[in-house]
Amino acid sequence: LIRLGKVDMAVALVGAEDKADDLIIKESLFAVSSPPIGRSMPLEAVAGLTLILPPKDNPLRVSIDEAAARAGITLNVTMEIDGQDTIKRAVSAGIGATILSWNSVQQEQEAGQLQAAHITDPVIYRSIHLLRNREVGERTFRLFRDLLRAVARRESAFNP
Repeated sequence: LIRLGKVDMAVALVGAEDKADDLIIKESLFAVSSPPIGRSMPLEAVAGLTLILPPKDNPLRVSIDEAAARAGITLNVTMEIDGQDTIKRAVSAGIGATILSWNSVQQEQEAGQLQAAHITDPVIYRSIHLLRNREVGERTFRLFRDLLRAVARRESAFNP
């Protein structure tokens, strides 16, 4: 829609690169399960879980697969589901575990419905970007991006 000129700006999980001017925030990712799995776990331990992830072309999945490849780790992906809410319902039903950002699972964690463990060694991130079409002025773009960065920083504090 940006390229077609149908929208002026859009928040997206894709962008030029993590250090790009359009980066809003890099969110660290969590292993999410129905039974307790601890407060943190290394990626190697996450590889031992039966994982339900989005399809390979999903930006979150791309971030996960790239991090696993860099670490030389093969993940045990047994099911692909397109749709975060559907994935969370499958995890809640005990079908497997998944990988999501804290913002995606915070409510369920706080309600005791799902358990989230921060993935460490290495930490995995997904990048959130603000994209714009050519008609949006630089000043407008920067003001809106900076506002979104401030909101994202405030909302991204996690305490699993």
